[in-house]
Amino acid sequence: MVGLLFQFRTHKVIYRRYAGLFFSICVDITDNELAYLECIHLFVEILDHFFSNVCELDLVFNFHKVTAVSLG
Repeated sequence: MVGLLFQFRTHKVIYRRYAGLFFSICVDITDNELAYLECIHLFVEILDHFFSNVCELDLVFNFHKVTAVSLG
């Protein structure tokens, strides 16, 4: 699915769906949405490698690990 976005005042929300999971980022209206779609894709690939085929239960029950991966 192609990443979608919607705008609200001076921000826009960019989101993308991967196998039932939605990943979203709120950014400034002047930012490049393609760069953020690539960031979402990279984050999903990292999670997929870390959890061996990530699903929503991995994100819910291992939130501390997801936070460590995203901030690491």
